[in-house]
Amino acid sequence: MLQFKRLIATLAFCLGLGTAHAADYEGPGLTADVFVVFQGTEQPMMRVYLGTKGSRLEPFNPAEDEPDLFIAQLPEGVQFEVFLDRRRAYRERMGEEQLATARGEYCAGFATKTRMGTKTVSGRKTEVWSCQDAADGPDQMVWWDPVLKAAIRKSRGGLVMELRNIKIGQPDPRLFDLPAGMRVIN
Repeated sequence: MLQFKRLIATLAFCLGLGTAHAADYEGPGLTADVFVVFQGTEQPMMRVYLGTKGSRLEPFNPAEDEPDLFIAQLPEGVQFEVFLDRRRAYRERMGEEQLATARGEYCAGFATKTRMGTKTVSGRKTEVWSCQDAADGPDQMVWWDPVLKAAIRKSRGGLVMELRNIKIGQPDPRLFDLPAGMRVIN
């Protein structure tokens, strides 16, 4: 359980958990599948929706006793872990670094960033950036799509995450609302 929470936290950090949001976002919104490569194993992890209202992560195979959905309402600075079977949603305020990352500051929390060139990833032309001197761990590489205003791939400490099957366009805004009947727990 703790290992899954750490992986989800890492995914949230690495993806920017909602690069698209109402306050500052200028990109077109997107829906994509997140693939993770760790210790030589590649697997699809979740579907991500990024739009003007926030972000939504849906794990393909949630672990038992783990959240079924992760919803970030970035203009409000809150995120939720949603347990559909229990009709509960755990609400958490987002910290400044999380919000900065979500707003597209893809090297938030790092001392420096260096542009390394360009590369096509998942059919998208990206800028490759190296983020150095993280206070909390290893350096990070980011493949940034300047049109979508989103990280298409991130690599940090042996964990690689990549968006695939990208569909451009605003997702249904209702995806970023909590499902009806949820009891919100802080």
